[in-house]
Amino acid sequence: MSMRNMRKGIPKLFKDGYKQFTGVEEAILNNTEAVKQFAEILRTSFGPNGMNKIVINHIEKVYVTSDAATIVQQLVVEHPAANVVVQAAGMQEREIGDGSNLVVVFAGELLKKAEQLIGLGLHPSDIVQGYDKASKKALDLIGGLTVKSNYSLRSVEDLALACKTAIASKLFGHEDYLSQVVAKACLISMPENPLEFQVDNVRTLKILGSSMYATHVVNGMVLYYKSKTNTKSVTDGKVLVLTTNVGLREMDVTQNVLFENASDLLNFSKSEENIVEASVKRIYDMGVRLLILNNKATDLEYHYLNKYGIYTLIIISKFERRRLCRMRSTNVRHQRFFCRRSWSCQEREGS
Repeated sequence: MSMRNMRKGIPKLFKDGYKQFTGVEEAILNNTEAVKQFAEILRTSFGPNGMNKIVINHIEKVYVTSDAATIVQQLVVEHPAANVVVQAAGMQEREIGDGSNLVVVFAGELLKKAEQLIGLGLHPSDIVQGYDKASKKALDLIGGLTVKSNYSLRSVEDLALACKTAIASKLFGHEDYLSQVVAKACLISMPENPLEFQVDNVRTLKILGSSMYATHVVNGMVLYYKSKTNTKSVTDGKVLVLTTNVGLREMDVTQNVLFENASDLLNFSKSEENIVEASVKRIYDMGVRLLILNNKATDLEYHYLNKYGIYTLIIISKFERRRLCRMRSTNVRHQRFFCRRSWSCQEREGS
């Protein structure tokens, strides 16, 4: 029996859907084609005048954006070669905060040129060596094009100059004003060691009305909530953040209570009222005037919070509560909490 007939009887080695490529060129050309198609998707969103894309992710949430980082994050890319480019774009976004679209488009152009060189008979290793030499030469040329080398991370002008390019790529025409605003916000939250700067400490809050040029930098935290009690403003008080109940913990069991007379009915909740009032009074005696909860309180708790005049907010998001707790800083003397609608303000002296 010849080898040709034996080959027909060999069972399949892979599951259905697998593809097999023979030869180096065929596999490489398949990978370059995948990256080129991925780059073509993001190419039209490049630059300040790029077009928006409608992206529907795996949970059917709709995104209308031209930001390549958002598009790449929400797309589910399965091809291994294109997935490498996705990871490179994500790393660019985490390290620099901008330029993820440039990474994808530039990678697509490099592989497009490499595909032409492979068609001319060049080996992939020779193309890689050429790109490596071009990278080193480009770094040398960029080093000689430096306009300004002496800059200070404590200067608003230098910080605005650094972030103006990134802002112009998203909001062209407004970069001069917004770069100054962003620089002031970054300077406020700048730690002693600039390498420990956290981008999460600079937040934005959109409030309907006025225009973008009415943007203000607040040395503190703005909350889009209003007080759950009748107290609308407090001054010179401590702030307490709770993730538990103010009074008694609610039980999940069902209880049957038998009342024999009217006095039993009147005194049924008396002990609970005493416990809740003692808890609220203990908080008040600590000097707390602003209370932040993670969940809705009971009517009885609201009653005693109103009685002692404690400003109460409910912040469900644990991330917002963590940011609020991080506000305590040694280089900030006044820390303010602004609450929308009531616009009440609480200041805490000292660090």
